[in-house]
Amino acid sequence: MNYAKAIKTIRGTKRLSQKDLATLIGKTPGYISKIESGDRIPATDVIESICKELDVPYYLFALLASDERDIKKLPANETKIFAEGLLHILTESEFQKHGK
Repeated sequence: MNYAKAIKTIRGTKRLSQKDLATLIGKTPGYISKIESGDRIPATDVIESICKELDVPYYLFALLASDERDIKKLPANETKIFAEGLLHILTESEFQKHGK
């Protein structure tokens, strides 16, 4: 699983800085930076906090974090398109919900 990819993608879609995300989940920006650079693997409770605070279902997070080793039957480009489409749908509905 490529947690760095998933967190960067979701954080970017939500237009949050590493500092913003760190504040939301009670961690330091340095901790988020280490995860995103691949120097650290987040604990399960951190992933759950990220999903909860960013209103992203765990299954979508897992799909975004998947790489070729995790999903062998689907071509990587199709998986990426599928995941980005789901994230876009979730983000658009969130903006509509908040009148943005």
